[in-house]
Amino acid sequence: MAQTQIEGAVAPRWRFGAPSHLGRGERISGWLFIAPALILLGIFMIYPIIWSLWMSFQVGKGMNFSFGGWANIIRLTKDPVFLRALGNTCLFFFIQVPIMIVLALVFANALNDPTLRFRGLFRTAIFLPCVTSLIAYSTLFKSMFATDGVVNKALMALHVAAGPVPWLQDPFWSKVLIILAITWRWT
Repeated sequence: MAQTQIEGAVAPRWRFGAPSHLGRGERISGWLFIAPALILLGIFMIYPIIWSLWMSFQVGKGMNFSFGGWANIIRLTKDPVFLRALGNTCLFFFIQVPIMIVLALVFANALNDPTLRFRGLFRTAIFLPCVTSLIAYSTLFKSMFATDGVVNKALMALHVAAGPVPWLQDPFWSKVLIILAITWRWT
């Protein structure tokens, strides 16, 4: 494929290794400013990740380790508790995340409408759960979704449910409640 040269076109200056308008001292001071953050990131993030990956291939007790290959990973894939936890994580990921993204886009679109009255009030109401204490909102959800809570009373009064829904006792409804709570707090 032949390249065509446009007259008067200037090559982009954002290429890696392209000449910079900064002097050598300015470049060095820039690296010195971000050096503490890079060092802390390396110590507290990158090193533990690499160490954990290395330790996942080790077998032994205490400080007596030897290389065990894939034995730990194979044992992990046969553990029913791990498989249940992985299934729950995938369930939350594939159900809750798309719901949250769609709701966030809808709210963002609605709240950026210049004709919307009380826009500041709505923005505050939507952002308020993010700054609410975890203890406060978990207590609120526990009391709202209890067997004799407001949600069950409303469902029975509207004849949507014949009896109280076991939100906190049944595993299925507990997962639904967790998805609702996370979506309410972080959307």
